Amino acid sequence: MIVGLVGLVPNFCGYFAMPNFEANNIAVLAQAKNGETEEQKNLLDLYKETFKTDLKTSELLYTQAVKEPEEDQAVVAHGHLPLNEYLIRRDEQQKDQTWYGLGVSKLTRLGRNILGMEDASSKFDQAIKDNDQTAMMALRRQDFKQRRFEQNSAHYSSAMLKTGFVFAGNKTIGFAGLVGVTSTDQAHPSDPFQKQALDAVLGATKGIATKLVFEQINAQAWDPVAKGLTFGLSDRFIDRGLTASTYINREEKFDPLLGAQKTVLGVVGPEALLADAGAGITSAALLYPINMYTKGAFFAHPLAAKVAMAGVSGLTSGSLRELNQQQDIGRKTDWVDIAKKGGEKSALDMLSALPNPRGLPFLR
Repeated sequence: MIVGLVGLVPNFCGYFAMPNFEANNIAVLAQAKNGETEEQKNLLDLYKETFKTDLKTSELLYTQAVKEPEEDQAVVAHGHLPLNEYLIRRDEQQKDQTWYGLGVSKLTRLGRNILGMEDASSKFDQAIKDNDQTAMMALRRQDFKQRRFEQNSAHYSSAMLKTGFVFAGNKTIGFAGLVGVTSTDQAHPSDPFQKQALDAVLGATKGIATKLVFEQINAQAWDPVAKGLTFGLSDRFIDRGLTASTYINREEKFDPLLGAQKTVLGVVGPEALLADAGAGITSAALLYPINMYTKGAFFAHPLAAKVAMAGVSGLTSGSLRELNQQQDIGRKTDWVDIAKKGGEKSALDMLSALPNPRGLPFLR
């Protein structure tokens, strides 16, 4: 649990952090090593401002700086994209937005209007319609930060809601809520209707399966560590197996054998087993001494046991999810990132199960 709470701190600062996929899409146009010119100094300052939580990343990106004086003098909040590339990335991100994410964006923008805050993204949308490049240049940094905030809000809120509904004492509300979140968080408005329907059905099935597995595991007379590890592995297996993209190969064709292989190896492959072992050892090292010190009272307490189970399952599933994502894009295994994402998921799941033994207060 301690690891989970520590891991949450840097990741909850997502408003200032750059998503991993953006770091992998750097268009390297020039090397700017010394920062001797005014433009280079401004560029380095922008990187340091944009990546406040990771100065090492900002300096690395600076050495790969893009600066094409004849095309685009201003560097966007991405820190490296001219306006036309920014618009392409922006469009790609919007296409990747789920119905749940769209709903969160609408709510946050409504909140901005109620509070009298600037809605840069809506203004940017209007500038695109008007083909007003001057307005787009002026708004894109604010637009990038606002949309990043909306994306992180959708990510964290959906993760916490899913866990809250999984641990809900009221099974009817738990099943209904979980199905609602998982289905809308898997279907994309930009997809054709048939694809949206398929993703929604898979998401709903995922929610039902997750809740059923949780109820079965939670009914066992196991300690929270064993329950958490088992549920974490099961949750990752269900999530992987009921995601349509798992079965799509590089030629964008349906490949059931590839999907089955990715689903199984994503949970019990060599590196996955290392991640599982790491989560199990970490959880045991933190929780068993506490239980021994309290002479068994820690695991015997309903709330403590449920929060501990949530923390362990979050650490396990979060670590495996990050490992799977790295494998999917062909990235070299980064165990530090795996540990951080596992800690983040562990903390979120503990917070979601924390209010009372029956889950979130309104789910009694």
